[in-house]
Amino acid sequence: SASIDEATPQIVQSICECLDWKVGEIWRVDGETKLLTFVKAWHLPSRDFAEFASASLPFTFPPGVGLPGRVCESRKPLWIRNLAKDSNFLRISLATKAGLHCGFGFPILLGEETLGAMVFFSREVREPDHDVLQMMANIGSQIGQFIERRRAESRLSLHGRCPP
Repeated sequence: SASIDEATPQIVQSICECLDWKVGEIWRVDGETKLLTFVKAWHLPSRDFAEFASASLPFTFPPGVGLPGRVCESRKPLWIRNLAKDSNFLRISLATKAGLHCGFGFPILLGEETLGAMVFFSREVREPDHDVLQMMANIGSQIGQFIERRRAESRLSLHGRCPP
C-alpha cells in the first residue's frame, strides 16, 4: 500500500533543487498518536545539513507545534521569513547551527484527512512568495490523491487474488 514514505522523497528533492531550498523534510501523521513523526530528509551535500536532518529524527510534533505541526493543524501552507524570530520554531538551535534562516511548509491532504507535511529550509531570509505557497498547497493535495489511488489499487489487487 502506498504511503507518504514511498510517494514523496523524490518530490522533496525536486522542490529543493527547482526552488533553491537547501533542506527538505517529510513528516507523517501517526494514525494512533496523531503526532507528526519524521520520515525522511533530502539536503544538499553539507555536514551542517546532514547534522540538522539527523538531529531531527527523534522529534515529534503535536498539531499546532513547530512548522510541521502548524501546517497540519491549519491545513494551509506557512512561510516563516526568519526562523530566529519565530517562538514556535522548536529546532532553532539546530537550524542556526546549520545556517538555516527561513522555512516554509505545506500539508499533505486527502479530503478532510491530513496525512502529513513537507517542510523546506533556506540559508537566506526570504520574503514570503504567495505564488509558491499556492502551488505547494496544490501539490500537497495532489500527493494525497496519489496516495489514495495507490491504496485503492492495492486493495483491488488484494481482492483480486482472494476467492470470495
